[in-house]
Amino acid sequence: MLTIEQLQELYFTGAHVFTESHLSHITLPPETKTWLTDTGLPDSHHLPLDIHFLGEASPVTIHNNTYLPIAYRWEIIHPIALEENTGAVCNIDNDTPVYVNKNLQAFLTLLYHYEHDKENLANYIKQEDPSAIENPDSFWSLILKQIALQ
Repeated sequence: MLTIEQLQELYFTGAHVFTESHLSHITLPPETKTWLTDTGLPDSHHLPLDIHFLGEASPVTIHNNTYLPIAYRWEIIHPIALEENTGAVCNIDNDTPVYVNKNLQAFLTLLYHYEHDKENLANYIKQEDPSAIENPDSFWSLILKQIALQ
């Protein structure tokens, strides 16, 4: 989890805060819902990995599961979204959700550490969300491979 100072740095250009009415169309864990309505998502200026957080996007249904798009990387056609009920962060690729992190807080924490301490990112992942690198083709596994090639 991030400290107050680290959160302030991540959110230094502002936040996209969600309203209760916007989130009424999707069931999220209470801590995720509170995060979105109180803290929001970081404004997209100068975020690591070219992540662009969205404001209030509409939930989408894929294979009978509902997801709330919260961001995208490079192109909006491949959104990063929160899975209904679990709050897990997934990357939607060709209508297939691929697990990224166990929750929004883990995702934000790892984005922060990618920006500030890439060399130790694998350790942060193992501490924060080891399931994020169980699949060798997952979002964070691929990021770690890119770092190793640099």
